[in-house]
Amino acid sequence: GELIDGVTALQLGLVNAVVTPERLADTADAWARSLAEGGPKALATTKDLLRRCSRHALSVEELARASAEPRLTDECRHGLAAFFDKKPAPWTN
Repeated sequence: GELIDGVTALQLGLVNAVVTPERLADTADAWARSLAEGGPKALATTKDLLRRCSRHALSVEELARASAEPRLTDECRHGLAAFFDKKPAPWTN
């Protein structure tokens, strides 16, 4: 329950970055754009995995299966093809 500042949170690995108030909106926009470039189904699977992990411990097998499943989809294949062809992913505008 101890309060810590942003720099300490960064050093402990609790946050990804510490920015000034003036850079906050630009930083959040950049992260949002980066997330939007990810495959929608893969992002949903990741969110579900994080939600499940936050409630109880999962076995190594469950975590490995949940991590591997998005890589076996058509979405992943299309995303990789677009990447290697230097084209935008099919789900981006």
